[in-house]
Amino acid sequence: MVLYIVAIVALIGCLVFLVYTRRQQKKAYQEELLQLQSQETEYVRPVRETETESETESKSMQETEKAVTGKKTAEAILDTKAEATTEKADETETETESESETETETETESELISTAEKNAHVLLLNASGKAGVAGAWKQELAKEGYRHVSIASYTGSAKEQTRIYIKKNRRKLSEHLQELFANAELNFDTFTEDFEMSDGAEKPEDVDVYVLIGREDIPEE
Repeated sequence: MVLYIVAIVALIGCLVFLVYTRRQQKKAYQEELLQLQSQETEYVRPVRETETESETESKSMQETEKAVTGKKTAEAILDTKAEATTEKADETETETESESETETETETESELISTAEKNAHVLLLNASGKAGVAGAWKQELAKEGYRHVSIASYTGSAKEQTRIYIKKNRRKLSEHLQELFANAELNFDTFTEDFEMSDGAEKPEDVDVYVLIGREDIPEE
């Protein structure tokens, strides 16, 4: 772009200098001719074969038009590239906004699970054969935002794998529980195993989730 501008300025300067030189030569020629006429000397000056000002200016104008046309073409190409870059940037920005909206929706859904689903009544049954496992998991669930967690002792034989018994209308909650108990077996059947409450209280009837904790989920000391 800078080279085009410099070329045009140089060309215009040459034109101005050429026109000024021609005019000075013509003026000098006319003065010389008048001087000769005043001296009444018959002298015929050879005709100089030079281009007229109009022809010179015409050629210069054509060269200038070519330079300007080339400049406009280059500018048009640059503008086209700039527009294409801008459109691509807009598309990228639109995609980024769409991804951000999707992430926001996912976060909102997670928040809904934490505020609504985690109010469910979860009963933890220690079926690992080791004392204190249910209590340790109760603290862990409390950290995860569960507000209604009870513990009980399983009266059957010890289990190796953890089992989760959950109501069918709590599927969202089951996904989160499976993240906590990675290898647990998920069941939507009615819980029929026998257990005893740790404080000797009556068995609750409003339980939404029974977690039969096996040896695989004994917390590390």
